[in-house]
Amino acid sequence: MRLMRLVKGIGMCATTLVGFVLTFGCESAPETQQPITVSWKTPEFSFTPGTDAEQRRDDVIMTLLPYPYKAEDKMDIEDRERPPDFGETFADAGKKPEERSQYFTRRQVPRVVVVPESLAFQLKVNNNLERTLRLAGSTVRFKINGKSVPVPQTNYADLLAAVVVPREELDFPVYGPALTDIPMSANLIFQIFDVPTDVNQAGVVQKKTNFEWVLKYRMDEHSKQAPVTETKMVQRRR
Repeated sequence: MRLMRLVKGIGMCATTLVGFVLTFGCESAPETQQPITVSWKTPEFSFTPGTDAEQRRDDVIMTLLPYPYKAEDKMDIEDRERPPDFGETFADAGKKPEERSQYFTRRQVPRVVVVPESLAFQLKVNNNLERTLRLAGSTVRFKINGKSVPVPQTNYADLLAAVVVPREELDFPVYGPALTDIPMSANLIFQIFDVPTDVNQAGVVQKKTNFEWVLKYRMDEHSKQAPVTETKMVQRRR
């Protein structure tokens, strides 16, 4: 049964026109609250010995930086029908079925969403070549514990479409596998193959080179107490 969203607050009503029947709704009872534990996880990265965040291949410099993660509070809202109490039943007495109020409980359940929802990095590309650097044709790969992990190309499409003119530095977002699809801790390798690092005056690529970063990560667990709120609601018709 379709239930409309109601305006929060005792004595405040929301109105809507459903077909040709005017309806309005109000909170009908105080809220009840039950605390629960809300949990979430965020990754922490460290470069392994011998791997620098900034790497140079000929006249191309790339710097890989972990993306900052944010924990955002969200609320899931569930509306469940309930039987009317004595007073509500009395108020509906004598009304036609289509004129009677609808009674339900609104349950608000907190949760935390981590943004971004995947392994995420910012890649700085600095072009010291005399010619424009184009990364179309390069290949990106993620490995976790030595195994390649499939990642949609849309996760790093801006990087592969990069056009960096001489003496320019640009930043590109790079997203890996979803946080829900990876182990709690692992070795991570991020690779970019076939990056043009030598281009002649005619713009012809003379050399292509690979970049590789080896990191370790672990998922840090967080939690907090937050209330689940239940409120008796009424949708009236007249």
